[in-house]
Amino acid sequence: MAKTSVLNVMDHALVHALQIDGRASFRAIPDVLGVSEHTVARRDDTVWVRLLSGGTEIACGVQTGDDQDGDTLLLKKLPRTPRIVAMSAHATLHMFAGWRSRVAVLSEEQAERLRPARPYERAISLSGEDHALLRVLARDGRAGYGELV
Repeated sequence: MAKTSVLNVMDHALVHALQIDGRASFRAIPDVLGVSEHTVARRDDTVWVRLLSGGTEIACGVQTGDDQDGDTLLLKKLPRTPRIVAMSAHATLHMFAGWRSRVAVLSEEQAERLRPARPYERAISLSGEDHALLRVLARDGRAGYGELV
């Protein structure tokens, strides 16, 4: 029978931190979680991490420098990792943003410290030409250049 592992509270906190900001620095995360940098493993190739199946499966996205690095990671390193009982690899054609996981173990204050700053938003005003373009695009979002001019 295959061995399974259960994520501990720190693992869940790390996953939650990375869901809030997958690009958070490995200095910010330990500071927010109250642990050392050594506790938070350095994985420069990990793009995102998600818990699936109620926490019994972990999905992650990795980006490697070249095909050789990717082959080494997927064919040699990960399969030989003792706590991994099975794995599969898939190429991602497009990442859609906006999905949220149920993992939420950080306090609202901790989560706020990790959230990236919102881009500066300002009011804009549309000209008559802008409104004319929008009317054409509202009828046909694939309108060609000739129809828009």
